Amino acid sequence: MSDRGIRILVIDGEGSPSIGVVSPVRVLGEMMSRIAFDDDTTPESILPCDYFDLIVGSGDGGWLALMLGRLGMSAGRAKTIYEEIHTFVHRECASLDPTAKAEAFELRLKELICEETGQNDADLEKLQELKPTESRCNVAVLTKAALNIGAPILLRTYRVRDNQSENCPIWIAIRACTARPHIFPEANLSGQKLISASLGHNNPIESAIHEARVAFPMARIDCIISLGSGHPGHSELQSASVDSLAKAAIELSQGSEHVSQEFAKRQHAEGHGDIYFRFNVQQGLQAYAHAGYDSALAHTRAYLQDPAVGDALNAAISALRGKKQIEHPVTHPLQPTEHPTTEIIHASNAPPIQTYVHALYEEGLGLPLWDPQPLYKAKPVEVGDVGLLTKFGAFEILFNATLPAASQKTMGYRIPPGFEPIPVTSSDIKLEPQILSVPFLAHGDVIPSSQGLDRLVSWHVLQRR
Repeated sequence: MSDRGIRILVIDGEGSPSIGVVSPVRVLGEMMSRIAFDDDTTPESILPCDYFDLIVGSGDGGWLALMLGRLGMSAGRAKTIYEEIHTFVHRECASLDPTAKAEAFELRLKELICEETGQNDADLEKLQELKPTESRCNVAVLTKAALNIGAPILLRTYRVRDNQSENCPIWIAIRACTARPHIFPEANLSGQKLISASLGHNNPIESAIHEARVAFPMARIDCIISLGSGHPGHSELQSASVDSLAKAAIELSQGSEHVSQEFAKRQHAEGHGDIYFRFNVQQGLQAYAHAGYDSALAHTRAYLQDPAVGDALNAAISALRGKKQIEHPVTHPLQPTEHPTTEIIHASNAPPIQTYVHALYEEGLGLPLWDPQPLYKAKPVEVGDVGLLTKFGAFEILFNATLPAASQKTMGYRIPPGFEPIPVTSSDIKLEPQILSVPFLAHGDVIPSSQGLDRLVSWHVLQRR
């Protein structure tokens, strides 16, 4: 990989078997079409696998992810194939029992894989090929063990060091993604019964971020694009009957939007809001059971014609291609200019992180963290932590130079080969009492009313010279 960060595509599972993921595949198609227009080429020549380093999907979103990432289809080709097979299974085979329907689905999947890969036997076309950094595009799809439907199981198209998934044929991975109750029976993978992860993990965003850390432990994340299969509306409990309770429970377990909202809140709180983009048709797809493809397509087209959605698509494309949507007149926070004071004070559109970093960095007392909580680690920054300073002012821990290797592996860290911890005692750690005694940090022009000017004068580390 180059020195750029990784780019992630996350695809939700279907909101209903009758609709599937027709909405996300159309949204992705619009995105690729805009890129093709900008590059003065055809949409079919723009392949998502050339733009995303990792694609993660759940349910039918996993099926779509494998077509895009592992089989290298364009968004238009994937849309055509998905709609063709989905219509065949859910309309032409609607009268068949689940087992017969699954057999027809498997046969069509095998034909598709042979057509796309040139193999005579679909069983020979396996998921995994290379290590993540060597693959053109990496795909991870979520499934679950039928006897343990708690945590999802990831099937990957690449090899990793820990908890390696089985290298099964592509068609079996698709069957596992789409094995929903009353639709298809469980998929059989080496004697283990697997079902769709769409119940409970329909939005795989958290799994995608965790997988990015596993597959690319040394890389930063530059772009996350999440595609929903339609806003489900509000779950209502019609009565206290068993059927009503079960229906409400299933709707809640398939809900993707609350997961997206919580993730978005955390991204904004951590200063990463400009790399996360969520696209999900907000109105019109709630009544999945009564809607058809025509209805779903009409609402998706209306959604894409919304000017706000169009702006968000353009911003996502800019992030995906490594371009900033809005260039600020100040420099990168880690590279102070010759006259940072003038730039910060007069650049009203400068992000708060840049104001903060420039104001304190020039005092020569180290680089302050805008977000002191490490990325994706449930622990504070400690002495000995080695990591990366992101452009958002956060610290991404890679490993700790003072802890034993064995204890770090249990924490999910990736230590370098031949690592030996550096012994550190309390006498090796120097505290700065003049900084620790300050109740809070502020710009030198700020005078706290509860303190006196005499106290402010002593805060020379914050004063402008």
